[in-house]
Amino acid sequence: MTVEDVAATMTSAVHPARAWWEPGGPLAALRRAPTLGAALASRAQSEPGAVAYYLQDEPEGITVGELYELAGRAASALVDRGVSPGDRVGVCLDTGRDLLATIFGCQLAGAVPFLTEPAVLPSRRRAGADRIRHMIRVARPRAFVVDASLGELVGPVCAEHRVPMVTPPFTSAGWSRGPAADPDELALIQFTSGTTKAARGVALTHRAAMANIAAIGSRLRMRDGDLTVGWLPLHHDMGMIGILLSTFMHGVPVALLSPMSFALSPERWLRTISYFRGTISAAPNFAYRLCATRLSDAALKDLDLSSWRAALNGAEVVDAPTVRAWQERMRPYGLHPRSMVPCYGMAEIGLAATFADPGSPVRTRRVDHGFLRASGRAVDAREGDVPVLELVSCGPPLPGVEVRITGEDGRPLPGRTEGDIRLRTSSAMNGYYGDPEETRRVLGDGWLRTGDRGLLIDGELYVTGRIKDLIIIGGRNYTPYEIEAAAADVAPSGTVTAAVGCPDPDRGEALVVLVEFRGQVDDPAALRAAVVRSVSSRTGLTVQRVVLVRRGSLPKTSSGKLRRPEIVQSLIAGRLPDAFTEGPGE
Repeated sequence: MTVEDVAATMTSAVHPARAWWEPGGPLAALRRAPTLGAALASRAQSEPGAVAYYLQDEPEGITVGELYELAGRAASALVDRGVSPGDRVGVCLDTGRDLLATIFGCQLAGAVPFLTEPAVLPSRRRAGADRIRHMIRVARPRAFVVDASLGELVGPVCAEHRVPMVTPPFTSAGWSRGPAADPDELALIQFTSGTTKAARGVALTHRAAMANIAAIGSRLRMRDGDLTVGWLPLHHDMGMIGILLSTFMHGVPVALLSPMSFALSPERWLRTISYFRGTISAAPNFAYRLCATRLSDAALKDLDLSSWRAALNGAEVVDAPTVRAWQERMRPYGLHPRSMVPCYGMAEIGLAATFADPGSPVRTRRVDHGFLRASGRAVDAREGDVPVLELVSCGPPLPGVEVRITGEDGRPLPGRTEGDIRLRTSSAMNGYYGDPEETRRVLGDGWLRTGDRGLLIDGELYVTGRIKDLIIIGGRNYTPYEIEAAAADVAPSGTVTAAVGCPDPDRGEALVVLVEFRGQVDDPAALRAAVVRSVSSRTGLTVQRVVLVRRGSLPKTSSGKLRRPEIVQSLIAGRLPDAFTEGPGE
C-alpha cells in the first residue's frame, strides 16, 4: 500500500513513526560537511537508521544508511561508464528511489548532476526532447541516466550527441572510495525554467549550496520534530534545494510525492501532510489557489492540518486574494492562520533570498495603483481610492543575503520606489554554465540582476513581477499578475488566465487577456464582458481583446509557468485563435 493509498483510505490515521509528534522541540542541527557527498557519508556513519525520505510506494521510508548504499551503487555504475569527478551527468527520472540514488551517487563520485523533467504525458514529449537536446548542448554530459520507460524519448537525443545512456536499476558493487571533498567544486547545475528565453544552466558550488541551505534552516528555525512534505519537481530549485537538500542537511525527513500525483489529485498533497503530521511544505501561489477554489468538501473530509506550521509560497508572485482564500478554506481543517510564509528567490542563488517570518501574519500593503504606475512610488491607499493594488511582503533578506532596488542604471533607489531587484550573497552561482557573456551581464558588478521588479518597505521585499513580462500602456508599466488575478475572479474554476501586451500602432501595446478554460463555456460573450469589467474595476485598464482558448493551448515551462513572450508571438502569428467567435468585450 502506498503513502497515497494510506492517506486516502485512513484519513484520520497518523503514520506510526509520527504518532509521537508534538509541536515545538529543540532546533535541528545543521550537518556540517564540505560537500553534499561528504554529508551523506557522515550521516550514514553517525545515524544510519534515521529515515531520510518517505516515498509514494515506500511509506516505511528509506534510511540514511540505505540511501548511502543506493547512492554507492549508482556512483560505481557511473564510474564504470567513464564518469570522472567534475563530469556532468544528465538525469531524467521520476521522483523515486532511482532518482535519489542518482543525485546522491553523483555527489559521492564528484560528478555534477543536472535534472530534466520526465515527460510522461504524450503532449509534452516533443517539448521534453527539445529541452534535453538544449541541456546536452550546454552541459556536455559524460552520461545520461534515464528510466527505461523514457528510453524512446531520450535515446535518440543521446545518440545524436554521442552521450552514453545509463538505465537503472544499478547493479554495480557498492562505493568503496571516500566522497569528493572540495567545497569549491560544482555540486549541481540547475536549469532555469526558460519563461522569457532559452533555459540557462545555473552552476552552483557545494559552498554556495551549503550557504543557502544554512540560511533557509536558520530562518525557518527547523526543529528535530519537523517533517517536510513535497511534490515539487526536483529539477527545479524549490524542489532540489528547498525540499530535498536543505531538509537532509538538517536531519529532517521528507515525504516525497511525484509532481504528477499533485496534478492528478491535489488533495493528495494535503492528505499526506495530515497523515505524516507534516510541519513544512512549499508550493507556488497557483497551487494554494487551486486547492482553495477547486477542492470539494468531500476531498478534504477528515483532514487535520494543525501540524503544518510553515506553508511556503514562492516561485511566482504571491497574490493577496489567494492567501485569504487559502486561509479561509483550510481553517476548518486546523490550519493555523499564520502558517503561510511568502518568500522570494531563484536558482541563481541556490533558492532563497527572502522569507517572511514563520508564525507571523502575512503582511500586505494597499497602495494607490495609479500613483505607483505614474511615479514608481508606493503610497498607501486612502479610503475610497480606486484602483488599489495590494502587495504581499516576501519578508526581509535571509542571513547573508543583501537586497537592493535599483534603476535601470544600477543606482540604488529609495524605499517605497519600484525598480529592479538585485541581490548579493555568498550563495550566488559561479555563473551560467558555458555562457560567460550572460554571466558577466547578470553578475558583472557582484550584484545579481534578477530580472524581477519590486520595492522595499521597512526592510521587507514586495515583488511586483518580471521585467520582461511588463505591459507598457500609455508610457506606464503594468505587471500581468494583477490583471490575471482580476480576470481569474470572474473566470470559471480551473481556468488559467494570461495577460500580455501585443504591438498596436495606435496604443504602443494593446492589452490582451487570454482565458484557458476546461470543459464548456456556456456564454462566451458574457465571460469576455465579465473579464473586461473585472480588469477595469481592479486596475483601471481597458482590455482590448479577450481570447478564449482550450486547455493546453497556452505555452508553459516544464514547471507550469506561462511563457508570455511566446504567447505574444503566437497571437501575432495567429497560432492562438479564439475557440469561439469573438463578441462583446474583445
